[in-house]
Amino acid sequence: MPKRKRRITGEAASRREAIRKRERRVVETEEERSRRLLTMAQRGQDRRAEETEEQRNSR
Repeated sequence: MPKRKRRITGEAASRREAIRKRERRVVETEEERSRRLLTMAQRGQDRRAEETEEQRNSR
């Protein structure tokens, strides 16, 4: 008897594709988080620099 083709393979392929998409989204969000943290750190440094200049000017 000839073997039947399983439909599971197609479903599994679509599942795998969906999982890959989710993984890509996770990677993107991690990149966005790192960018956000870097910008926050930069803003903090900028504020500190401004505060020191203001303190120097007030003296």
